[in-house]
Amino acid sequence: MLLKNGSFRQKIMPATLTLFLGSASIAFAHVKWFSEFSFADRPLTLSEAIGPYFIGFTILTMVVLVAMVYLDEKINNWPLYKRIDEWLSERKKNSLLIMRVVTGATLLLSWQGDAILVPELEVTAGWVGWAQFVLAIMLLFDRLVKYAG
Repeated sequence: MLLKNGSFRQKIMPATLTLFLGSASIAFAHVKWFSEFSFADRPLTLSEAIGPYFIGFTILTMVVLVAMVYLDEKINNWPLYKRIDEWLSERKKNSLLIMRVVTGATLLLSWQGDAILVPELEVTAGWVGWAQFVLAIMLLFDRLVKYAG
């Protein structure tokens, strides 16, 4: 059985993270930048949406998922994998702090840029930016984190 010696988080998540970090490249794209669409267009029916590309990508996704499970089982005993897993496990206690810092930075950048998370979502009401600022400040205090969430 795949997960007989550990949980999902201990086995699959580190392998997936390692794979993505090892293959990451810079991309500046949003789906609307390379898709021709209009919100005024009629939505596709299910039979129109399921075509050769959809079926092909579905099959490809299944093959990749099976391959990743097999690969995860194989790399579990590699020394490099074990070192990375131990290194990340030692820093597990800082994960909440890291999420708070990144979320606060995102909120502050959005507040500064008059946007909501991405530049395309412009803020039209002034109170929204100030709400983002207040939420970012709330993330600095342990007691207020759950309210900021």
